[in-house]
Amino acid sequence: MWDEKYDKDEWHYGKEPNDFLKSCESYFKEGQRVLCLGAGEGRNALYLLQHGLDVDAIDLSPVGLAKLHKTANDLGLSLLTVTPTDVMDYHFMENEYDFITAIWFHGPDQFKDYVFKNVKKALKPGGYFLVEAYRPEQLNYKTGGPPSADLMYTKSQLEESFSDFTILKSEELEREIQEGVGHSGQSAVVQFLAQKKSS
Repeated sequence: MWDEKYDKDEWHYGKEPNDFLKSCESYFKEGQRVLCLGAGEGRNALYLLQHGLDVDAIDLSPVGLAKLHKTANDLGLSLLTVTPTDVMDYHFMENEYDFITAIWFHGPDQFKDYVFKNVKKALKPGGYFLVEAYRPEQLNYKTGGPPSADLMYTKSQLEESFSDFTILKSEELEREIQEGVGHSGQSAVVQFLAQKKSS
């Protein structure tokens, strides 16, 4: 499914980075190591690369990642590693990343539990976890996202899962999203940013 979406000249979710990611630009520092979960065609990874960050991008779709890799090369951006894999098969190293992003990275509870556990492991002390995701109310809008509520996120779920982090932002909101043909229109989302404690 994802290969089919990405195997086109146009970018399914557009080329512009996610708005919430852009709003957190003040947390980025040149040379930081970042892991982009569910990177797709790589619009967010490219944005981070352009800010001087060292990016690892993983996604199920080798087609999407090939598009990312080619675009990064065309722009002369070299600090990029792409890994086409299911996140459930990805080997998370301990204390490896300064930042991990999970933007529109949905899945069932078992998937979320695995991701959250490994995010905590892979972040360095002081590192950040950034999420924007659809919440169950998105089913009323039908402007993007997965087909069932159990694949989405809630504010309380994220806060509970990261209660041992310092939560910097946790908000449920409705907002207009224009990200290519994949996300278009009024949407119900949760935005979340948390920092791993240093001790």
